Amino acid sequence: MLEKGATIVYGSQICIITDIKDITFGKTARRYYILSPVWDDKNVIYVPTDNDALLVKIKRILSAEEIYALVKNIPLKETIWIEDDKERKQKYREIIDASDREEIIKVIKTLFERKKELEAVGRKLHASDVAILDKAEKVIYEEFALVLDIKKEDVVPFIVEQIEVQKKKPE
Repeated sequence: MLEKGATIVYGSQICIITDIKDITFGKTARRYYILSPVWDDKNVIYVPTDNDALLVKIKRILSAEEIYALVKNIPLKETIWIEDDKERKQKYREIIDASDREEIIKVIKTLFERKKELEAVGRKLHASDVAILDKAEKVIYEEFALVLDIKKEDVVPFIVEQIEVQKKKPE
């Protein structure tokens, strides 16, 4: 059972469990986690504590050490380009929805490298790829910013700096 006040990832949003209580919607009373998204103070999310399909969307937030380890390994991550547009869009959305940060970083790396390749020949990413990249970056950057206590716009410079530090370390 999760605790009130805990910070978690729900789907692609970072949330604080502001309350756990019984609520009646319609005729049925159920126990709910009341979630407040950290980066969106206008929304509230109600998650029934007995709904396994929704509970699997709840993940613990990464620690600073886990973030540093993820960033350290970015250069080693393989890209996961899928030629078929529909298949790629579906697979990348599944990865983001599953909140697997390592896989999300692979998506970001893949689309970022693809974007650079296309720009080199005067072309652009498909709109659906841009939307996926934006969502993947949002998910990662918001969590990194919160955990590391930095601004969202400082996440990319942080990642670049950490990769550069790794390159300079003797083997």
